[in-house]
Amino acid sequence: MSTHAHRQGVRIPWLRPMVAAAVVAHGLIHLMGFLASWEITEVEGLTGSPSLLLDELALDHPAVRAFGLLWLVAVAGFAASAIGLMSHARWTRLLLATSAAISMVVCVIWWSEAWIGAVISGAVYLVVQARPDLVDDFVSG
Repeated sequence: MSTHAHRQGVRIPWLRPMVAAAVVAHGLIHLMGFLASWEITEVEGLTGSPSLLLDELALDHPAVRAFGLLWLVAVAGFAASAIGLMSHARWTRLLLATSAAISMVVCVIWWSEAWIGAVISGAVYLVVQARPDLVDDFVSG
């Protein structure tokens, strides 16, 4: 209970669902990276090809496929983090930070198409690490 509003007893009932919805939305966007990198379907504006580190490899190369799976891991991690926020689970902060870190890895590898995701996930990671009390307030409140 370390935020100023929380200490004063002010509750904003819509805030937790809004933050959880934003986390889910951010996570679902990663699904586009998975679909494009695995060539499951065409995603408008995405080639699916990595632009850093793996850029010389074909989309069907095992290394590209392995890193492509990390998009799906990020989807699941962010979705589970939103569930953790809503259910006051103590593991939420760890999973949210881990999901953001995984997201940053794949966004950097697919930088030309996903740089904004790296920025957003970086911000999430920094907030969770620098101000864990904010996430803890959601979990304990």
